[in-house]
Amino acid sequence: MTRAAVARDQGEVAGWVLVLVMAAGIAVAVFGVAAPALVDVAGATLGMFGTAGE
Repeated sequence: MTRAAVARDQGEVAGWVLVLVMAAGIAVAVFGVAAPALVDVAGATLGMFGTAGE
């Protein structure tokens, strides 16, 4: 790479970094909204099996 090319590339964020950060943000947002429902579903599913030892 020439010095001009290196100077032009400095300070720029790679596209894959932006995609990764945006995907992580979406995953956190979706989990934040869905977490209570997921806990309810898991509790109901485990409740169907009863308590061990009874």
